[in-house]
Amino acid sequence: EQADPLTIYLSSIRNHPILDAENQQKLAIRYKTENDLEAAQLLVLTNLRLVVKIAREYKRRWTDLLELIQEGNVGLSEAIQRYDPYRHVKFTSYAQYWIRAMILNYLMNHFQPIRIGSTRAGRKLFYNLKKARAQLQQEGHANPTPALVAERLGVSEQDVIDVSRQLDAPA
Repeated sequence: EQADPLTIYLSSIRNHPILDAENQQKLAIRYKTENDLEAAQLLVLTNLRLVVKIAREYKRRWTDLLELIQEGNVGLSEAIQRYDPYRHVKFTSYAQYWIRAMILNYLMNHFQPIRIGSTRAGRKLFYNLKKARAQLQQEGHANPTPALVAERLGVSEQDVIDVSRQLDAPA
């Protein structure tokens, strides 16, 4: 019996060590100052598990994890090209932003029965729903209502309900 592509991919990325922030920084500097493509490749290979970890956060029953990983890898490549190693931000912290952005963009463009990504408020809601809920919980609202979240984000309560249904669908 042959292993599925996801299993093969996951076992192959385990062969690459995880580098600490200092070594990642050195590779980033080598890539920026010397255009060292080997350093960039090492940064990619040693951060593929980060992409998988983030992709799993966005996995839903109607998505394919490999597709999310592929989009995350595009984000990782974008991060390497744009990263400024002299700004005192860890590469992995910077890369997470780009990985999430590419995955969320992919989800918004491919898996919305309701096109929430077509309006500015819809995009804002899609990107910020979980963050707004977490902030409200920290402020003492144990289970923030859609109305409260909608008020915080400046969108309609119905939009919050619709998007919540999409994002909270069981995996």
